[in-house]
Amino acid sequence: MMEWITDKTGHFKLRPKYSHEDLEEICEAKMSTFLLSRHGDRDRIPTEDDLTTFLEALGVDLDLFANFESEEGWVQGVIDFSPTPPLVRIRQSLSEDRRYVNRYKFTLAHETSHAFLLQQAFALEGNVIEAKSPSFRSKGEMSSKSRYDWLENQADYCAGALLMSRRILELRIGARPELNSRPSIGSNEGQCLI
Repeated sequence: MMEWITDKTGHFKLRPKYSHEDLEEICEAKMSTFLLSRHGDRDRIPTEDDLTTFLEALGVDLDLFANFESEEGWVQGVIDFSPTPPLVRIRQSLSEDRRYVNRYKFTLAHETSHAFLLQQAFALEGNVIEAKSPSFRSKGEMSSKSRYDWLENQADYCAGALLMSRRILELRIGARPELNSRPSIGSNEGQCLI
């Protein structure tokens, strides 16, 4: 269950805190409902077109051909909450160059996660810290910010859950094994792994 806690990173006065289970459930519900209504099939992997349509269905404006030349680092995506509706901008080369198709899908899913996870935090009266710009940038490399910033961590986790929910993963490869469990060497599973 989501709870409101003090945001020590300076984005908000209060921030939503979710467990990984909460994030899995939220992402599964949102994406499977969307895919079922769009395709009549909730058990499919979302395409790039599904992700852009899903973002637009959330009421977000979308620019798939953004130029980030003036930005520091290799910025891949940005969500700006200051305009209404929010604006997601994706690096032009990600949307045009098929070599980046997986990074493109992940960046779309990451920015989508920001769009729905932060909606309530922005809606709370007086919750946004004025000194900070209400925009968030996705960079290609793992930075200290993404490692320790709850906001980027949650968006990264949700991006994975939107692209491949635990339920879909288990449908395709079987149930998740218990932590610290290993097949014995003599078992069929153990022999397949060897």
